[in-house]
Amino acid sequence: MVRPKPRSSKKSKQGGVDFKKVKHKVGRKLPPPKNVTNLTIKSKAIILPEQSVATEKEGLSVNSRRQTLKELLMQTQHHNRKIRRDALIGMGDLALQHPKEIALHKFSVIEYLSARISDPDNVVRERLYQLLESRIFPLIKEDSMGPLISITMAYVLFAMTQLAVDVRLTAFKFLDLVVTHYPVIVFLYAQEDIYRKDRMGPYRLGLPILKEAHPGSSLIQETDPNQDDWSKRSYLKVLDNYMDILQNNQSCFQDKSKLKAVSTSLVHFLSSLVSYAQRNDSSIKHNANWEEVLHEYKSSLPNRAGDSSIPTRGLSSICSKLQDLVAILLDYWEESRLVFVTTTVVDTLYFDCMLNILQCINLSVKFAAKDRKYDAEDYFGFNNNHSPFIKSDGGKWFKCSFPVLSKKLLGVFPLCPSNHLTLLVDSRFFILNIGIAEIFLTINQYVEIRETIVETFLQFIEFAFCAKVSQTNQSLEALHDKHVVALLPFIPQLIETVNAHWRARIRKAFTELFEGCKAHSVRKLVCLSAIGEMLPLIQKQDISFPDSCDLDMCEYLQMWLNALPKLLWQLGHSHPSVSKVVLHLLLRIGQCAKIDSFDALAYDKMQVGLIPFFSLCSERSKDQGKCSYGPFIRLPRDCQELAICCLYYVSSMSSLLLESLARCCLCNLLDRHLVFRIMEVVQAVYRAGHLKIENQISFLVTLIASYDVNFEARGSLSEVLKKASPEGDYNKLTSSFDTYRAITKAVISCLLEMGDPALVLNILLPLITHEMANIPPLDNMSAMLSLVVVLDCEPGKLTKEILITLQRCLPGYLINVASKHMLKDDGPAIIDCRSFWKYCIWPCFYLFNRNYGLLSSVLKSFGSATMPCSHTASDQSNKVLAIAQILVLMHKDTRFFQG
Repeated sequence: MVRPKPRSSKKSKQGGVDFKKVKHKVGRKLPPPKNVTNLTIKSKAIILPEQSVATEKEGLSVNSRRQTLKELLMQTQHHNRKIRRDALIGMGDLALQHPKEIALHKFSVIEYLSARISDPDNVVRERLYQLLESRIFPLIKEDSMGPLISITMAYVLFAMTQLAVDVRLTAFKFLDLVVTHYPVIVFLYAQEDIYRKDRMGPYRLGLPILKEAHPGSSLIQETDPNQDDWSKRSYLKVLDNYMDILQNNQSCFQDKSKLKAVSTSLVHFLSSLVSYAQRNDSSIKHNANWEEVLHEYKSSLPNRAGDSSIPTRGLSSICSKLQDLVAILLDYWEESRLVFVTTTVVDTLYFDCMLNILQCINLSVKFAAKDRKYDAEDYFGFNNNHSPFIKSDGGKWFKCSFPVLSKKLLGVFPLCPSNHLTLLVDSRFFILNIGIAEIFLTINQYVEIRETIVETFLQFIEFAFCAKVSQTNQSLEALHDKHVVALLPFIPQLIETVNAHWRARIRKAFTELFEGCKAHSVRKLVCLSAIGEMLPLIQKQDISFPDSCDLDMCEYLQMWLNALPKLLWQLGHSHPSVSKVVLHLLLRIGQCAKIDSFDALAYDKMQVGLIPFFSLCSERSKDQGKCSYGPFIRLPRDCQELAICCLYYVSSMSSLLLESLARCCLCNLLDRHLVFRIMEVVQAVYRAGHLKIENQISFLVTLIASYDVNFEARGSLSEVLKKASPEGDYNKLTSSFDTYRAITKAVISCLLEMGDPALVLNILLPLITHEMANIPPLDNMSAMLSLVVVLDCEPGKLTKEILITLQRCLPGYLINVASKHMLKDDGPAIIDCRSFWKYCIWPCFYLFNRNYGLLSSVLKSFGSATMPCSHTASDQSNKVLAIAQILVLMHKDTRFFQG
């Protein structure tokens, strides 16, 4: 079937076209329509400097990357660890460039940085440690760090409880850092609420308070200051964390570097604990006679001196923790000891870990020993029921801990390598044995130890004091200074308790150590302290009862005392601190010495050795008028005062020592106040009957006759006064002369105090006659004439020898005085000239009034001096003018001398 064709509609083609379709070639761009609107906008950028980000930081402290403190602290809390690392680096740069900015905003800095102690990233924690150690903590002083220490400690305690072992190990490093920089204030301010808003201060930088839960909030909420002390709880929490990390994470300590880091931190922490307990002990002794006051003010802050920071009621709980800690440390010690002794090569890490463990055990034992001293009955003598202090259980601690200490520590003493035959040939074994011996000496005071163990330790102590150790890593001197000194404080107690055989051996070894060490070494200082503690033992010796007297002890005391002046000479003036310790010991020995006791006799013999310390003059030097001054002249003022005070306690002062003191008084380098101090002490010694009268008079006359005033070297007094200002140079020029006048008055006062002036004058005249015959300088001659006038209470009693000497000396003396100090009407200078004239001439006029024979002889000498002679005309005229001036003064009214 064929489909039909569709019908097609034919349209007309004559009509118009409405839309004409234009065909375009492919790829050609269409032109824009003719009626299109141009929407292109052209503009120029307008830059306003006031809206720049850099302009907003003008005047602010920024680091090299233009970052402010606020931005850096905010970045430390960023979730990205790289940004946190860079922020800590930027903080170090800012602290280096602007240290005051860190100190000003220390609260915000400590708060934000402390939050990074428990950061999960190890690099962040290491950089934080370096930042705090090198930049932040050195900028914040201990006084201003007090209120902020609780923030850091709260974060440290929080980091110690983390599950990550690395974070916990790092927390102990941060604790060590805090204890090292702020050992006094650790846990001191922890009792307060560290997050009070009024504590924030005005320098919060607009930073928000950290939204995360503060790690210290739970501790603060648990704490009731009225029931328990927060600081004691903090110590307990720290000890718990140490025991937990040591006991439950032994596998991580296969790397001995980690064990060394934790043990080093523990050593510093226990050292702070022991020193804190010692400060409390001293404060308890200081406040032994306290009285309660009605309406007494109680501060909300604990005292800086350690008031109730570790109360006695908390010591027992701390001791129990230390007992458990010692048991854990002994396990580590036993394991390390077996490896250390059997190895052929000594491992440094093993040695450091063992040494730290020994130090921790030693500090724990010391704290337990300190705990025994908190006994109210022993200190105050009243019942504990009425005492604010509770008796502790230190004795129980030693009884419980001694078996394990004896088995694992004392029983294996001494340590020696298995591959050597000689005992203690290696210095490291020697150091470890020193540590064990120190622990033994502490325990020996409270626990009875078997005699065999005691003998072993005494042999080692004797060996340590006088033996030579191989110098593997350090010199023998440094080895002794650093380690052997730890045994020296126990010597007094050891000498008192051991038998006579070992007492003699220990004293001998101690004396060899004392005499063999350097003068300024640490060993010498500790030996001096030990000698001071042995003074009560020495005072018990009575030489009048030889049967009960320890003659060896007396001999060693004589040896020690004879070594002290030599030590002062060796120290010189370069080590004043050590010299002060020696002088303190000498003063204490002199104060404690009883009359006619052995220590008093030894103290008298010691004074011969003090002569070179003051001054020394040989026969050859004496002929040349020179002497050698000892270290006394150049020591500080406090040391000189101590040396002078030591002289008072000699029972018989020798003439040689007195002569040495006189030479020091004549030295221009010595302060003039010390001259009067020496005169005062020597006069007190004479008054006490420990100095002969002739020696005392000789000492005083020497000061008058030999003191160098150097006054005539200045030229004419009137000429000097013309060049000098009234209040300036004149005071300097006349200071020596004024000092000499004051010394003259002090000497006259001492002579009048001795008794009858006529008797004193009879003893004094031979010395005065001898000195005047040598024609001394004008000032010294005037002073000696003053002595004669003051003591010559009965006119006409002068001896023939002194009159002959005066007849020969006075004419020349008066002419020299008048020639050098002519009176001229040249203004204000005449007043000072008259004063000097009065001082120099009035003794002569008094002698003339009392002895006309002397006056007649002097006038005859004047007459013969005016006759023509071989001198030049100018010299002769000056001499005549001087004589005329003296005669005019003698003729004038005596009111001239009242001016």
